[in-house]
Order: sequence, then C-alpha cells, then structure tokens
Amino acid sequence: MRIMYVLLLILIFLEVEIKNIWIDIILILIILVNFIIIGKKEKEKKKQMLRNFIEEEKEIKLEKEVEIIYNKTKENIKLKFNNYKEMLAKTQQNFLAKSTELEYMNDLLQKKVSNLSTLDAIGKSVVSELNLEKIIDIILDSCLVITRVEKIALYLWDNEELKQKATRGEFLFNELCKNEKNIKLLEKVKNSKKYYFLAKKLKIEKEEILIAPLISKNKELGVLFLLKNIENRKFDKNEVQLIGAITRHLSIAINNSIMYNVLSDKEKIEKEISLAADIQKGLLPKPVGEIENFNITEYFKPAKIIGGDFYDYFVSDENEFGILIGDVSGKGMPAAMLMTLLRSIWKTLLSYEKYPGKILTRLNQIIYSDITNDMFATVFYSLYNMEEKILYYSNAGHNPIIYYNSSTGKIEEKNIRGAAIGFIKDYKYKMDKIKLSKGDILIYYTDGITEAKNENNELFGKKRLLEILFENRTETPEIIKEKIIKEIQRHEEKQNQADDITLIVAKIK
Repeated sequence: MRIMYVLLLILIFLEVEIKNIWIDIILILIILVNFIIIGKKEKEKKKQMLRNFIEEEKEIKLEKEVEIIYNKTKENIKLKFNNYKEMLAKTQQNFLAKSTELEYMNDLLQKKVSNLSTLDAIGKSVVSELNLEKIIDIILDSCLVITRVEKIALYLWDNEELKQKATRGEFLFNELCKNEKNIKLLEKVKNSKKYYFLAKKLKIEKEEILIAPLISKNKELGVLFLLKNIENRKFDKNEVQLIGAITRHLSIAINNSIMYNVLSDKEKIEKEISLAADIQKGLLPKPVGEIENFNITEYFKPAKIIGGDFYDYFVSDENEFGILIGDVSGKGMPAAMLMTLLRSIWKTLLSYEKYPGKILTRLNQIIYSDITNDMFATVFYSLYNMEEKILYYSNAGHNPIIYYNSSTGKIEEKNIRGAAIGFIKDYKYKMDKIKLSKGDILIYYTDGITEAKNENNELFGKKRLLEILFENRTETPEIIKEKIIKEIQRHEEKQNQADDITLIVAKIK
C-alpha cells in the first residue's frame, strides 16, 4: 500500500505544473517521512501485539503447569502425612513396648547392682579374712540371703578325700535317689562324677540341687551344694550366674587361706631350718691349721641349708689327733638330726674308748635302735699318734682315704671294709694302721666331690682327684685343697651343687 501511495504522488507531481520545485520537493519529503513514521509505528504495534500474544500464551501455560505441580505436591503431601501418621502410631506402640521392657530391665539392673554390691561386700570381707572357718561362715550366710536357697553344704578336698566342712539347713543322707533330673552341674570339672554321686545321696524329692565346684588356679578345692524347693521357684539364669560369682569369691578366699597357712608353716619350718643350720655350723670344729708335725685344712659346703655331711677333730692329752668324717643318708632336718646325734655319741665315746674300731662298734650299737630302717650313715674315723707317726683307722661304709706315699711316690687308697652305721646291730668293726713319714699326704672326702656332675651329666670322678693330688704333691695342704675345689667348680660350671661336699687335706711335716 505504501508503495502505491508513493507512486501516485509521483504521478501527480509529474502532471502538475511545477511552480516551485523546491516546495514540492519539501512536501514530498515530508509526506515520505510521514509514511515512513506511520509504517514504523504500525510495525511496532504489530510486534507489540505479537509480544502480548506470546506473553499471554506463556502465562496460560505457566498457570497450567503450576496447577499440575500444585495438585501433585498436594497429593504427595497428603500421602506422606498418612505415612507419617502410620509411622507415628507404630513408633508410639514400639515406645510403649520399649518402655515396658526398660522397666523390666531396670528392675533386673537394680537387682544386679544390689547383687554386685553384696558381692563386693562379700569380697571385701573374705579378702581381709584368712581364717578358713570364718570365710566359710561369711560365704554360706551370704548365699542364704542372696540366692534364697533353703540348704547349703560345703565339702573340701583333704588328702584326696572329700570332707564336709559346713552346712546350712537340715540334710538327710538316704539311699541314692532315683530322680536325677533336678540335679544341675554349674561347671564340668575333673571330679564331676564324684560330686554328682554325692548329690544323689541328698534328699531331693521336691528340691532342685545345684552343684558348684570350687576351683582356684585350675585346682579343685571342693564343692558347694545349694538346694531350693521347686514348689516355690527353681534356679533362674541370674541366680546361677550369681552363685557362680559367689563360688569364685569363695574359691579365691579358701585358696588364700590354705596358702597362708602353708606359708606360715613353711616360714616356721624355714626358721627352724635356719636355726638348725646355724647350730650345725656352730658344731663344726675350728680350723686347726698346723700342729706338731703335720698341717691340716678343710672345706665344707652343704648342698642345702642343712647338710648331711659332717666332720670333726679330736686332740687328746696323749699327743694324738683324731679325724672323723661322715655322710648321713638323705638331706634336710632328718639328716641333720642324725648327724648331730652321731657326733654327740662319738664325742662321748672318746672318754671311754681310744681306737677307731672299738669306737665305731660302740657307736653302731648305741644308735641302731634310734634310727629308722631307711636311714643310715657312713663314717670314717682315724687316730694319728704324732710321736710314733702311726695312723690308726676304721671305716663304716665310707669312702676310703687317699694316701700319697712320699717315699715311693705312689698314690693309693687305704680302706678296711665295714658296714654303714645303722645297718647291722652288733657289727664289729676292724681297724688297720699306716706308718707315715715326712711329705706323706692324706685326703678325707665325701662322695659329693667324686659325684659332682657337669651339664653332660659326667661325674668328676676319683681319677681326677688323684691326678690333682699327684700334680700338686709338693704343695701345701691349703693349695692342694684350693686346686681340688677350683676343678670341681669348673667341672660343674652352671650346674647346681647336687650333694654336700666335705674335704680334708693333711700333710706330714
């Protein structure tokens, strides 16, 4: 339309007489501009109408979408709310159930706390108590209160025999009961069958019996029988656990009491042994060293606190010197007592007899009736006349003396056979003698020397003893003794001394 309108104007322009061309041009331009402006406005108007249309369509679409979303959200909220109501109802039911359960658990907890308090009180009472009878009274009385049982019986092992120590309630021992279903064992142990057999002897027609073994450090100390009337109520799980805890307290307390008594007895015995050892050391003769025409030295070391070895010296007014050495069978107190007895009798006999053979004969006669069949003593006794240089000797089953003859340069054993003291009642011991000279050496010893063992269980032996003597024959008795002891210690190394060691070395000047 605009183009046609413009062409019309141009035609009019061409037909009309041109009076003033510039005015016409200006008019034409104005008209053109006007048309252009009008055209733009119409274009903008159409654009705006299009925009409005688009906006209206968008709003309509958005409203529909919002409505759809709203409806969906509403349905979801309604569904979730219903689910929440159901869940809340279930939660409330669970809460009520849990509340009831918690009440029950709280009751149980209070009972357990009460039981623990009671157990703690029992523990403190029995831990501080070492008297066995008082411990048993505390435990049994506590059991009656805590477990509400009608009867309790306590048995303890004594020399492999089960002995009744205490009871609460009246027990009737009948023939073995036939109804065994009401017998329960708290814990299976080595002697379960014995406990079960003993339980069957109790009258349990209307009673349930619980067998609770008493164990401490894997050792069975005894057993506790607890009886409850089944018409009232049987043992429940908590009571069984409680009884188990009580028996553990009881077992520890009983074991502590037993150990305390054992240690007390042991302490008394050790004191007695220590005293006896001091007495034994006090009975040993003082070192003689050098007298008249010979030197003498000694070494004594018991394997235990109290030894079975012994030795003694005797110097007479007639210029005679006696040497006694012996070994009592066994160790410890019995051996020490026999040793002391032998030494005392020997010293007494020196006032009545002189020569070794007669002294050993009388010693055996006197002591024979005072020692048991399993005890005996080996004894070697010699008497040296320092003026005549003659050694008289007799032997009662002991090691012979080792004699180094300086004149011949030979070593030999000097022995005369004789039974050990205490073997034969009226045994008569013989006597022999040696003529000694300057440089001669005598060695008296017990079997703790020759039987000393090393880690390979090899004996020190007599051969080594003779070799040491020969190699050191020119040395003093003190050096010879030290050499022997040093070699024995080297041989034994880290091994414990198994037997008493006694050594006497004498050398004629």
